[in-house]
Amino acid sequence: MALNINNLGGNRPSQLDANRVSDKGTKTSAEQGSNATSAVAQDSVMLTNEAQQLSRIQQNLLSDSDSRSSKLESIKQAVADGSYQIDANRVAQKMGDFESEFNKALG
Repeated sequence: MALNINNLGGNRPSQLDANRVSDKGTKTSAEQGSNATSAVAQDSVMLTNEAQQLSRIQQNLLSDSDSRSSKLESIKQAVADGSYQIDANRVAQKMGDFESEFNKALG
């Protein structure tokens, strides 16, 4: 079953009417399961290059979360025991870089 997603308004009412089942003729779960299986076999999805790239990025971010969690825990521990050292010059440089990029973006 293929849907024209560019013209949903023209396709939906007829599909809804065709799929409606009266209260007297309710399908059994076995009938619904067999219909769903055949419908799934006929459906297909094509992702754009952008969607595929976003999917890869999401997978990479999820896999990186473990290493980020361990790094975050070590920083929390260092802050808690007082051994975390802050490089004020590096923080100031990063803030300046951010401000510069932000101003460029605003024009």
